[in-house]
Amino acid sequence: MAASSYDFAPSAGEWITAPDVPLEQLKERFVDVEIPAVPASFEAYREALRDDLLPYLVNVASPRFIGHMTSALPEFVPEMSRWMAQLNQNVVKIETSKALTLLERQVLAKLHRLFFDRPLSAYRDIVQDPEHVFGVFASGGSTANIAALWCARNRRLIDAGIGKQDLASIGAFEAIRRLGYSGAAIVASPLAHYSIRKAVAVMGLGEQNLVLLEQDAGRRVSLGDLEQKLRWCEEHRKLVIAIVAVAGATETGTIDPLADMARIAAKRAIPFHVDAAWGGAFIFSDRHRYLLDGISLADSITFCAHKQMFSAQGGSICLFRDTNVAHCASVHADYQARRGSFDMGQYTLEGSRPAASLLVHAILHVLSKQGLAWLVDNSMEKVAHFKRLLASSSGFELIGEPQTNIVNYRYIPVALRGYGPMYSESESRKIDEAVEAIQQEQFLRGRSFVSRTRISDGGRKIAVFRVVLSNPLITHDDLRAVLEDQENLAASVVEGRTQTEIYRSAG
Repeated sequence: MAASSYDFAPSAGEWITAPDVPLEQLKERFVDVEIPAVPASFEAYREALRDDLLPYLVNVASPRFIGHMTSALPEFVPEMSRWMAQLNQNVVKIETSKALTLLERQVLAKLHRLFFDRPLSAYRDIVQDPEHVFGVFASGGSTANIAALWCARNRRLIDAGIGKQDLASIGAFEAIRRLGYSGAAIVASPLAHYSIRKAVAVMGLGEQNLVLLEQDAGRRVSLGDLEQKLRWCEEHRKLVIAIVAVAGATETGTIDPLADMARIAAKRAIPFHVDAAWGGAFIFSDRHRYLLDGISLADSITFCAHKQMFSAQGGSICLFRDTNVAHCASVHADYQARRGSFDMGQYTLEGSRPAASLLVHAILHVLSKQGLAWLVDNSMEKVAHFKRLLASSSGFELIGEPQTNIVNYRYIPVALRGYGPMYSESESRKIDEAVEAIQQEQFLRGRSFVSRTRISDGGRKIAVFRVVLSNPLITHDDLRAVLEDQENLAASVVEGRTQTEIYRSAG
């Protein structure tokens, strides 16, 4: 792995972004809306970007940028991305990609076999049979989730007796009415990605028909509540389109009880979707893949290669256990996406697409399963060390036990230490304000970065720091430096100490 070069000023390696430049000030650089009347040389344009744009980007490759699911890329990935742009293949149809469509199918089959744990012999006769669709590539996890739920809805209605052509003609709402249902619902983990809300919006269901489940003590789906909510849907004649679990929740890294949820879904013949956009990479690790027990029972899986496989942005995948289910939502045209063809555009929500499968293919071969497993195992070692650092500090409190490589914690102001873990509402509010103030100031200062979110804790929502420890460039010293940066910021923005006092105490 190599850190990306942003061509910053000489001391740029110390910064996440140009320090002390608030958005209110920065946005003034981007108010000109006139299109240039005459062309500029590329060299002049590049120099302008060097001055006006690059210093104010975010150095996501920095080992002290540990707040989001974006980090350093392997050295060969930018080169492969350049090659992908030069080739300019469009994998919407075979006539604008040819061999790359076949490579995309091959990559999807490789990942299909990995997640669904089928023997190699099951793929020999179908890997390049266009009737079998192992999955689809998408530009992001949101689109992959929507694609999965689109197929789940159509499959549910077709299985109930609505013909595919009738469904296309009358639409889902009329089909649901004809089947005698009062409406439809999606039942999901409370930590489901916000793209699931986008899905119910796109489908016209409304968020009142997104049924969110209770959490257990480990912030995983409560199986008892799942059974209860499904009974409620049956009693109210709601057709459950899908049950959605998360494997690596965005906020907490939590993995739901996949095997048990799959069993409950199968008992009622409800499609079971697992959003493994983040946690799916644990499938590569022999040491940690047990965390995904039951994922092979899913009907569909979302997985993002641009997260822990370290591809460039745009490499998300939706896999289908049944390689014929994609036909439930296929759309055809005369000039492309013809029935029986290799054209992937008949199954994807997006039309024209770059060949992101080329990047994933390169990663699978250059890094291999062994290298990808090392990346996962290495990240979990960083989690263990970060937990030790938190435990040795009097100012920070670990929230929950991390299942994967996302950690939640918060800062406890000096005046409130020793009063936990049961804080009053006003005390909890002060802790929330401290977390928010530190995180905002940390981003503005630009030396290090963690993100923040709000999660359920004892029946209330609390503000927490959120760190993502996937970047292999992170060292133990980096983790220590991030926490020291937060402690110094807390001393000034929370405790009200002067810089002189902070330096004296540090010395």
